[in-house]
Parts: sequence; C-alpha cells; structure tokens
Amino acid sequence: MQSKSLLSTRGQMFIIGFGFWLFLAFWSISAFWQHVDSLKPTYLWPARIGACSAEFAILAMVFLKCFNKHIGTRKWALILGTALIVAVVAHTAGLRGLDEATTKQTDTQQRLGEQLTKMSREQMQGTKRKADVAKSAQKELADAAVAGGEAVKDSSIFPRWYLNGWMYGVLFALSAIALAVPLGMMGNRLDIDADFDGVPDHIQAEREARVSECFARLEAMARTRGKQDEIDKWLAEDFEPEIKETRPGK
Repeated sequence: MQSKSLLSTRGQMFIIGFGFWLFLAFWSISAFWQHVDSLKPTYLWPARIGACSAEFAILAMVFLKCFNKHIGTRKWALILGTALIVAVVAHTAGLRGLDEATTKQTDTQQRLGEQLTKMSREQMQGTKRKADVAKSAQKELADAAVAGGEAVKDSSIFPRWYLNGWMYGVLFALSAIALAVPLGMMGNRLDIDADFDGVPDHIQAEREARVSECFARLEAMARTRGKQDEIDKWLAEDFEPEIKETRPGK
C-alpha cells in the first residue's frame, strides 16, 4: 500500500513556484531599487514599494495557478505569469547593463577630469590667460559628461525613448493587465473545478447522472426480461462506449 504524500500536488506546485519567485524577487528588486535610488525621488520608500508591483503580480499568479477553482483562471494565471516573468527579467537585465555602463562611464569621466586639471595647471604656468584655460577645461569636462550620459543610454538593450520615461510605467501597466484577466474570469461559474481534475464540475455531474441512469435501466431490463442482446443493442445505440466496460460480466 502506497504511503500518502506529505504535501498535495498543489502544495508541491506552490512551494516550487514560491521558491523560484524568491530568487526572481531578490534579483530584480535589487536592480529596481538601485535604479530608483539613482533617480533621487523625494519620497524614496513609496517609490521603492511601487517598483515591486510586478513581483506582487507574479506571486499572485502562482497562488491562483495552485489554488483557484476556476480552470480558466488557472490557465491564464500560468500564461500571463510566465509572460510577466520574462518582462521582469528583461527589464532587470537592461538595468544591470545600464548600471555597468554608468560605472564605466563615471570612471572614464573621473580620469578625464584629472587629466584636464593637470593639463590646465601646466598651461596656466607663465601665461596670463588662466581664467580662459580653466573655463575651457570645465567646458570640455561638461561636454564629456553629457556625451557620456547619452552613450550610456545607447548601450542599453532598450531604445532611448523607452528609457526616457516609458520604462517607469510599463511594468506597472503589464502587472495590472495580467491580474485583471484571471480575476475577471473568476466570475465564470461554468468552469469551476473543485476537485482539480481538469474537468468542470457541472460536466462531471451530468456524466455521473447519465451513468447512474444507464445502470438503473440495465438493472431493470435484466430483472424483467433477462435479454442480454437487447441490453447490448441499447448500450451501442444510446450510451458512450466507455460505459459498456463497466457492465457486469464484461
């Protein structure tokens, strides 16, 4: 006799999904928060919490997939949750690449500033145009900083117009859409599957009623007539083939 599993199938699915969500959350939220910090918003923690909308939506999808009774909700929670994971991973990769490019560009600008300062000091020795030389060095450094910022954006996997504002709202909008679809399907009472066998409960009830009716009529015919050939003919004409396999003696 087989021993009963400590966790149900749905419980195992949830633990696996939740474990994967934890790894994804650690990887993505750290990148999002680092990017939010670089923007220096007035209200830092509300901005950080708002950046976690996609991770919340993904966790909700895991829960709906494992425990919701509606077949359509479970199906679309899996599809949209997977799509949202891909979007989060893509944005995280983009931000990681952006941070790497920013770090390299900052180092380059720092070295350039040191070199310009050294050159300015050398040029100002024995000359009366000290102010002009200093001003020129500052302008070169400022131009290099502006060009560096644009170069960082060009190095990203996302287009510049997306980085200039759209990326801050796209994930939130995708999360709202991904949640709205399965939540809206929860109002459909025709796809309720309380025993999680993949068949709507109302269809199972109809099948069970037909099978019960079949055996009741079979039993009545056997008692009154005892004609097996009529029973076989009636089964072949009116009922599904699989019901014949349940007839006694077959």
